[in-house]
Amino acid sequence: MFPQRFSYYLYCFAAQLRSVFLVTFLLFSGGNILSVAQALTAAKGVLDLRGWHWQRNGLVPLHGEWMFHWQQLHRPGDFPAQAKRAAYVPVPDVWNGHVPGPWYQNGKGYATYRLRVLLPKGTPPLALKYMTAATAMDVYADGRLLVRQGKVGVSFETMAPAYRPGYVLLPVQGDTLELVVHTSNFHYFQGGLWDTLTIGPAGAVRTQWVTNVNRDFFVLGCLLLMGL
Repeated sequence: MFPQRFSYYLYCFAAQLRSVFLVTFLLFSGGNILSVAQALTAAKGVLDLRGWHWQRNGLVPLHGEWMFHWQQLHRPGDFPAQAKRAAYVPVPDVWNGHVPGPWYQNGKGYATYRLRVLLPKGTPPLALKYMTAATAMDVYADGRLLVRQGKVGVSFETMAPAYRPGYVLLPVQGDTLELVVHTSNFHYFQGGLWDTLTIGPAGAVRTQWVTNVNRDFFVLGCLLLMGL
């Protein structure tokens, strides 16, 4: 339990540092760099990128309304029969306040998220950058399991939390991408997809990931030197 708690607090600390640097950068850049991407928001489980230009506009954060099934773990092929009973919740956000029960008590449970992404013609090979979920997740893209962060389960005994950000290539075959995410949490008072998922050309995603990692290590090194 101690290593899991330590990794969580270390991640939160790094995330706060990233936020400070991002806000500072945006203040000096006028915020224009994110204005185009922020204008794109998923509605009712669909994100329409058919007018997106990858080389000119860059990466896309998958923000907005995702389809949501509380206390259910649906396989990707199950959704046509389940769509009428779905709710929609904002991502990134915790599910507290969007599920039954008081906000301070309903962080524990499990759920399925789903998002359909409509892609522009001539889309290059894509990658998905993911951070963390509270507190375990599996990510499927077009039916294929690509990310396993911890172990998703339906109880405290059957799941294992983990915080391992990364990126992965996406198996895009046509003009639509389906993302399905299983998430469970029985170890923390908040649960759900509380962090941003981002897609973009594979090379651009890798470059951003390497840049972020190098920046985090630089900041950590500066803090260690300040503590000497």
